[in-house]
Amino acid sequence: MPVNGQDILRIAFRAEYNGTDDMVNVFHAKITGSGSEADGDTMDAIHDWLVTIYGTFWNRVSNKVVAMDYEVYNITQDRPMGTEPIIGLGAGGSVGEELPTQTSPLIVFPTAVKKSVGKKFLPVTTVDNTTDGNILTANALADLAAMAVEWLTDKLITTLYLQGGNYNAILPRFAPWITALARTGIFTQRRRRLGKGD
Repeated sequence: MPVNGQDILRIAFRAEYNGTDDMVNVFHAKITGSGSEADGDTMDAIHDWLVTIYGTFWNRVSNKVVAMDYEVYNITQDRPMGTEPIIGLGAGGSVGEELPTQTSPLIVFPTAVKKSVGKKFLPVTTVDNTTDGNILTANALADLAAMAVEWLTDKLITTLYLQGGNYNAILPRFAPWITALARTGIFTQRRRRLGKGD
């Protein structure tokens, strides 16, 4: 079954920390344009997109973190598209004392919809990428900003595009990201109630 223009996809990027703990980053993408794309072409484009996005910051990620795979679910068609390995990232490139694993560099993605803001917490970095354990160095921040730009850049499949944004299943509504803010600090991921937030 092909992917159609306007379909909403849920994409989950999975890495492992120290060979035991999963680090999963989930975001949504909309297929923009009209027509359709084969599942295989879509999965390949998503893989390349993820490698480009994460590759801009992967040298700042602790070498105890290893990129593993990605899973895609077509929300519009209510079906899984598959899980494939991530090829081309491997272990993070930063050797040294890592920060506590609950802490993360953060990118914020505002939308045109009030209170709909995407937040992407990244895998743990190391002390040498911060000035005091709390603020990213200028070079690390530049890499984080480059990552944000790649996430904002729509990805071509063959004729249609993947566009990042926030999806609200209750309304339902897809709100495209319109800009991105690479935060200078190190942040703690806060658990939230099921169904709250983007």
